[in-house]
Order: sequence, then C-alpha cells, then structure tokens
Amino acid sequence: MDAKPTYKPPKGTRVSIPPAAGTAAPKAPQAARADAYLAAAVHSASRDQLLMMLIDGAIQFTTRGIEALPAAKAAEALGRAQKIVAELLSSLRPDIGREIYEKLAALYHFCIERLLTAAAKRSAADAEQALRVLNELRTLWIDAIAQMNAHGRPEELETPAQNRVDDSA
Repeated sequence: MDAKPTYKPPKGTRVSIPPAAGTAAPKAPQAARADAYLAAAVHSASRDQLLMMLIDGAIQFTTRGIEALPAAKAAEALGRAQKIVAELLSSLRPDIGREIYEKLAALYHFCIERLLTAAAKRSAADAEQALRVLNELRTLWIDAIAQMNAHGRPEELETPAQNRVDDSA
C-alpha cells in the first residue's frame, strides 16, 4: 500500500492555521483599531449624536442591502438596518408627547416592516420605501435637534436619566 504524499510547504514559509470550527478568525489590526475607534465614539457621544449615528447606520445598511439585491447577502445588510430601526423604536420615550411618540413609532414600524419584506422577497422597491422614510426622519431629527439647541432644551433631554435624591427632605 502506497501512502498518499502530503503537501508540505517549503522551509521558512509561514503557515496559516485555520480557526477551530465555531470560532471566529482573529481580526486584522486595522479592523480592531476601527472597532476600538467606534466604541470610543459611541461611549463619548451625546444623546443627539447617538441618535444620528443610529439613523446614519440604518441608512447605510439599507443602501448596502439595496446594492446587494437580489443576492442572498443583501438580507444580512437589511437585517442589520432592521435591528438599528428596532433600537430606535425601543429608545422612544412617551414623554416627548403622545402624538409625536405615536407618529414616530408608526414610522419606525413601517421601516421595520418594509425591511423585513425587502429581505424576504429580495425586493429593492420595499427597501427603497424604507430608505426614503429613513432619509426623511434624518432630516426631521436634524431640524428638531437644531431647534432644541437654539431655543434651549428641557433638562431631561440634556442629561441622561439619573436617580436623583431630593435634598429638601
């Protein structure tokens, strides 16, 4: 019985060992630096900046999804956009006013539905409907933030919610 010859790289050649099953390959130094930069930006961002980062991320992933359609990889980008919009929805606070809260919630629900449909049907038209709404929301949020900054802001919007102790007791 002859044994099959096995390939051996030439001496001095670096051999890359693939990661074990179920583990991710280590990130390249550049990707790790980008992740660290993003984490620092998120942790140091104001509430307004975080809102804009989320909206911009949803727009970016929706655009990537549209560009990747009809390929299956489009579903990943559209799914990420959907998760971001769901986060925006969950961060809505009813104390902004019932009418505004309900209208924003309806717009976010519409976007989530369109993104789900776009991913399931591989439909650019559905994703483009969500993208149009996201772009309009971005414009509206920019205007609202500018107005609040120009006319003063309620204290609750300037600082994160905290447990406050009443010193007068």
